[in-house]
Amino acid sequence: MTAPTPTRGATKFDKFIEKRRISQETVAEALGVTSAAIYGWRKGIRKPRTAYRNAIAIWTSGAVPVASWGDDAERYVVSHVKPYSKSA
Repeated sequence: MTAPTPTRGATKFDKFIEKRRISQETVAEALGVTSAAIYGWRKGIRKPRTAYRNAIAIWTSGAVPVASWGDDAERYVVSHVKPYSKSA
């Protein structure tokens, strides 16, 4: 079994943490999750739920945007949605 390809969010989150030399424990405490969750998110093994994607965006001051966690399938779905328009 091959390792999953990390999303842009995972890569940005990992780089944010590495560049600032923040421990996983510190990040986990700030976000209210386990160090194992942080590890999984950073390595692209798992993606955070929407609430945590928002929390990460806030905690990183926008360096890791919510939308960056989406994979190709999610981006495809979102790109094909049209705004609601009431027909006459």
